[in-house]
Amino acid sequence: MINFNHYNEDAFELYKAAVNRKTGQGKDGLKQIEEKVKSAYDNYCIKFSQKQVHTLMPSNLFSEEEKALLEGMFDSDNKIVRTIRDWIDDHNNRTYLNRCPYCTLNAANTTEHILPKSVYEEFAVHALNLIPCCSECNSKKGDNFKDRSGYPLFLNFYYDILPETQYLFVDLSFDERGVVNFNYRLDNVNHVDVRLFDLICRHYEKLDLLTRFKTKAISEYPEIENSLGTFLYHEDIDVFMANLKQKAMLDANSYGHNYWKVVLYLALANSNDYKAYLDRIKKRS
Repeated sequence: MINFNHYNEDAFELYKAAVNRKTGQGKDGLKQIEEKVKSAYDNYCIKFSQKQVHTLMPSNLFSEEEKALLEGMFDSDNKIVRTIRDWIDDHNNRTYLNRCPYCTLNAANTTEHILPKSVYEEFAVHALNLIPCCSECNSKKGDNFKDRSGYPLFLNFYYDILPETQYLFVDLSFDERGVVNFNYRLDNVNHVDVRLFDLICRHYEKLDLLTRFKTKAISEYPEIENSLGTFLYHEDIDVFMANLKQKAMLDANSYGHNYWKVVLYLALANSNDYKAYLDRIKKRS
């Protein structure tokens, strides 16, 4: 998963500029509640600085008509949303661009609300409440954001800093046909902060990431085995294993040590059973 640099300019000024671009009664209605929106934005920024936006309660300052106006400010093609997405693109590592931070599997083809706009209409276009996301994670996330005990269900990729220590692992197994299989799991063997690890577990569970990683690994693995051909004839298996580990380290520099492909390559490179499997393939060839 990926941390993002957050919008660090004045989010309320961005909101006011969007209101000023509007016309008609909608603009008039939004102008009339500007001070109330400013108060809500200030509260969001306070909770954001405390890494506690999930504790914000929906505002009781707005009428149903005003809530409708605020929610209507959001549109994926709206200039304010494009401005926020452009800022994120310009201020983050280009390796991450257009990749969903929630899963790192898919393109970030939607803009997700950290607090749902159907409940927190006042934050429908708050720059700190919007983040790139894929449609699959967006759908799985829905309007959920905290559990019954009040704990957040999902990582906030603006301020929940992901650890460099490994917490995602993959176990290899071989079926009766000798085909390699993968089972991803979370393990706090490297002592990640317990509260952060619990949040990571909730995030993975709600987005079904372990199963999704396994599915992706199964579809990607043939590419790894296809690259084995050159080594079967010209190099030692140990060289192939060393190359897998080197590739894992290079990808870790770009995507982190818990990127699904990094842990897959490391598991393969460090497995004696996998080396024996490759030796059998080489002998058959």
